[in-house]
Amino acid sequence: MIFRCSRLGIALVIGAAGLLFTPQPVVTDHSLGVAPSAAQAKAGNAGGNGKGGGNGGGKGSGKSDGGNSAGNRGRGGNPGGASAAARNGFNGNPFAAMQMLFPRSVEPRPRPNVARPRTVSRSKAAGAGSGGLSGRGAVVSTGRAAANARSVIAAGLSEGDIRRLSSRGLRVIARASLAQTSFVKFGLPGRLDAATARRWISDVNRSAVADADAFYYTDEGDEGCDGTACARTLIGWRPPSGCGAPPKIGMIDTGIDLGHEALQGQDIEVVTLDPSSSAGPGHGTAIAALLVGKAGSGAAGLLPEAKLVAVNAFSAHEGTDRTDVLRVVAALQELERRDVKVINLSFSGPPNEVLKQAIDHALALGITLVAAAGNGGPGADPGYPAAYPGVLAVTAVDAEMRIYKRATRGGYIALAAPGVGVSTAAAGGGEADRSGTSFAVPFVTAAVARLASMDPHAGSIHMEDLLASAARDLGAPGRDEVFGWGLVQAAGLCGGPADGEGTDIAGRSASETLAVPRE
Repeated sequence: MIFRCSRLGIALVIGAAGLLFTPQPVVTDHSLGVAPSAAQAKAGNAGGNGKGGGNGGGKGSGKSDGGNSAGNRGRGGNPGGASAAARNGFNGNPFAAMQMLFPRSVEPRPRPNVARPRTVSRSKAAGAGSGGLSGRGAVVSTGRAAANARSVIAAGLSEGDIRRLSSRGLRVIARASLAQTSFVKFGLPGRLDAATARRWISDVNRSAVADADAFYYTDEGDEGCDGTACARTLIGWRPPSGCGAPPKIGMIDTGIDLGHEALQGQDIEVVTLDPSSSAGPGHGTAIAALLVGKAGSGAAGLLPEAKLVAVNAFSAHEGTDRTDVLRVVAALQELERRDVKVINLSFSGPPNEVLKQAIDHALALGITLVAAAGNGGPGADPGYPAAYPGVLAVTAVDAEMRIYKRATRGGYIALAAPGVGVSTAAAGGGEADRSGTSFAVPFVTAAVARLASMDPHAGSIHMEDLLASAARDLGAPGRDEVFGWGLVQAAGLCGGPADGEGTDIAGRSASETLAVPRE
C-alpha cells in the first residue's frame, strides 16, 4: 500500500439515512463466490497544522466539507509519481520514510502517568438536549443535517412502554436490540417537537434513555495535500513471528465493490441493512481494501488473510452518504451475532445518549471499537463515537508525520496513523489517493487485530495500553490533544521480532516498490 500526495480533490463521502429495517439484512458471503458487487508537527507549527489552521467544518461539525470524489487511477499509473517522490525528499533514501513510520525495532517507552480522559466537554454551540442537539434538529456548519427533526431514539423501553407511547401518537419506525436492550426509533405526529417527545418517553419510563435521531457521516477530506505537506512512503507490514491467525474484523460503512480486483476472492461477508436505500460503494471499498485487500494487487491490504464482516449501514441522501443511531445499533447487533471482537468505525457525528448506551453495551461484550476522530478542524467539537470512553479515537498524519489539517483535536485522541494521500481501492476499478481520519482508522484496526490474534478477549482498554506503550511519540511529550499517544507502530506487536528489511504488504522489496511510479 502506498501513502502519498495527490493533487486531486478527495470526495467527502457523507451520508445516508434510510430509516426502515423491516426487511431482513441482505448477506453476501464473497468467500463463497456470490458476485455483486502516515518532520513531526510541533505545537508552534504554523498554518494548516497549528492552532491557526482553521479551515474545517467549523465548531460543532466534527466533519469536513464535502468535495468531489477523486478520479480513479488505472492499473498502469503514469510517470508523475517520480517527481512527487523527489519533492518529498525520499527519492534518495526511500527507507528513511518507511523507518520513520515503522522502525525495525520499537523500544517501548514508559507510559506517562496521565489520567485517561473519561469525559469530553462540548461547546455551547452544540445546542440543547441530553445529546447536545436541539429538539428541532440541528444543522452543522457544513450545511449537513445533524439530526432528523421528525423522529427520536429511545433505549430501555418495555413493550408496555412502547404501547403507551404509541397510544399518544408516537409511531414506531424501526427497532433494534443489543445486549438484551431494546432500541426504538419513533416518528413524531403532527407538530409535536422532538424535545416534547423525549419528555413523554421520560414520563413513561424515567430509566429509559432518549435523544435526537442524530446523523453520522464518513470522515473523508476534500483534498489530498500539497507541496511538502505529504510524501510518498512505504509502510512495511508483515506479520511477525508469534502472531496467531487474525480474528474476524468488522466494519460499519457504506457498500463495497466486491468485484474490485483487490477484493475478489477475499473472505468478505457483506450485510446490507436496507437494500432499498443503500449507499454507494466508494468509501466502503476503500476501507475494506485497506484492511483485507488481496496481496499482490494494486490495493493490497494490511491483513489480506483476515475475514471481514462488513455491514452496509449507510444510505444515500441528497448526494451524500449518512447513517443514523438506529442503523449503527443494528450494525453492532449483526456484528455481535457473528462474534466479531474488532470493529472499524470510519465515521463521526454528534454526541448522542442512546448511541452511547449502545457503545457501552458493545464494549461490555469485549468488543474493541476503533473510530475516526473527525474532520472538523482544530476548533471543532469532538467527533463521536470516537470521543466516548473506551473507544480508540484515531487521527490522521501525512508522510512527514504532520497532523492532517482538517483533523479534529481533543483529549479523546488515542493514536495517530497515516491518513493523507493514502492509496487504496476505488469502486469500479483501479486505485485512488484518499485523505481523512476515515482512512487512518484501518491502520489502528489492523494493529488491534494483530494483538487480538494473541488475546481475543483483551478489550479496548488493554489494547490502548499496549498500543500506547509502543507508539512513536509526536508533538508534545506524552499524550496530547493533537496526536494522542503518537503514531501507531506495527513492529513486534505479537512479541516476535520486528518486521523485516523491507517487504511491503504485497510481498515486494521496498526498493522495487518505490522504483515504480504509481501516480
